[in-house]
Amino acid sequence: MRKYVLLLIFLVLMGLLAFIGTIWREGPQQDVPELTAARKREDFEYLAKLVKEVYPLDKALEQDKGLENMDVISQAFITRAGESADNAEFLRLFYEYMTFLGQAGHAQVVFDEPYNPMLAFFYNIDKQAYRSRDYWLNMASGVEMYVHSKADIHYEQGKYVLAQDYQARETLFPQGSIIERINGLAVEDYVKSLQTQLHLVWDAALHRGYLQTLLSADPGNGAWMIEAVRPDGKMAKGDFLVYKGYAAPYRNEQPDSNVIPVELNDQTGYIRIFSFADMYKEQDGLVIQDFMKKSGGKYSKLIIDLRRNGGGDDDYWADNLLKPLLKAPVDYEQSASVKKSFGERFGLRFRLYKQFVSSTLTNKDRYDVTEVKKEQLPGVDSADWDTYTVTKHWQPEDSFLFDGKVYVLADGDSFSAADNFTAAVSKLGLGTVAGTNTAGGACVYMEPYRYALPNSGIIFKLETDLNSNAEGRINEIYGTAPDVLMDESRYPTAYPESYEPEVLKNEEWIRKVMLSL
Repeated sequence: MRKYVLLLIFLVLMGLLAFIGTIWREGPQQDVPELTAARKREDFEYLAKLVKEVYPLDKALEQDKGLENMDVISQAFITRAGESADNAEFLRLFYEYMTFLGQAGHAQVVFDEPYNPMLAFFYNIDKQAYRSRDYWLNMASGVEMYVHSKADIHYEQGKYVLAQDYQARETLFPQGSIIERINGLAVEDYVKSLQTQLHLVWDAALHRGYLQTLLSADPGNGAWMIEAVRPDGKMAKGDFLVYKGYAAPYRNEQPDSNVIPVELNDQTGYIRIFSFADMYKEQDGLVIQDFMKKSGGKYSKLIIDLRRNGGGDDDYWADNLLKPLLKAPVDYEQSASVKKSFGERFGLRFRLYKQFVSSTLTNKDRYDVTEVKKEQLPGVDSADWDTYTVTKHWQPEDSFLFDGKVYVLADGDSFSAADNFTAAVSKLGLGTVAGTNTAGGACVYMEPYRYALPNSGIIFKLETDLNSNAEGRINEIYGTAPDVLMDESRYPTAYPESYEPEVLKNEEWIRKVMLSL
């Protein structure tokens, strides 16, 4: 009898393991059949409804950034989706919609996250969506979203200026020429017309959006018709030819290491960090600790360069930079608001997510959170929003041999976790933030949540938090203002040509810091 009981238990266990394995496995990747017009419209109708319920910046894009009304944009995309010729054009439209949402905070397609049944349950994403991931990824690789011109155009004091001479067929545009019209539109109108195609950076000084790369949306006819005022006051008119592919407005870097520490002189240490991604945290921590240990405590200044740092994880900077710089324990409070309809939409799934997912920003062990308090803040309508104050307690840990002044360099490309670190340094008085307004994007209570379109299965993430900076303005639009403004209304801003000590010492912003600003 016992033998049969054991056999039965064994068979039950095997069946259970087989069932769990079936649930856990993602299964083979599958193509997505060409979507009908009705199903494409349904996906964008779902997306428009989702944005109303969970995206915290729909009104801010219009009221603070001066962009089109979200309802008008959504309706236009629903119509265009139904008229799209095929899945590739549908995907391009989806990218455009994400670009518009990304005008403030996080909004991206997600191709690199494997199926996890627990997370899929929390996000309410069907396994089938994960099985179509490669289909959309392969299609995305063939979708050309950007083009470029070979003209070197900089943004300076609200104007777009030729940084070098440019020969447009028979017409010369001398260095210093100011572009006034593009394809018949005044420059400012042209820029605003591209709000669903290109990211408009907010110029906090002039209160307007601008393009870091002015000519990167395909005009459709092989050239942009440019009208500009030459330095001699005369008008120039000519075609700027279109070239395929994206071209960054600055020299692309391919560093061998994510962190580059350099001794500038006996008094000044310099640490360049390209990303706060979790994958670099452990190794970078060792490099930084070794650099500071070898200094023997001789530095009176430490420059932490976060220009063009696109963010990552907050525990990177908390463990590798902030705690080693602390001289005493500190409590740090930040508040964020989340739409009530977000909680109503996910209900128990979201509560379980907060309880069991270690990467969530309120995780006590990973992020040193001591309290999460729901409260009412002035100016926030409690009928529509839930507001949370998150308190973190940090203690000195692995302290640096350093007792000098800290300077953090940040610019309009410092985003997300990089923005959050600059805000913490400034608020806690740990150092001086020098540069320009950051790109914002700090997440406080909730990291961007994942969603999937019901018919196409495209997985994406959206901003959840609505946060304010120290000035009480929306962080996702205005970013964090520096303590010392290095450059006003200019892009690209100053940046090192290389990381040789002599080159760094002569770089504009670093030189100012070394001369005590």
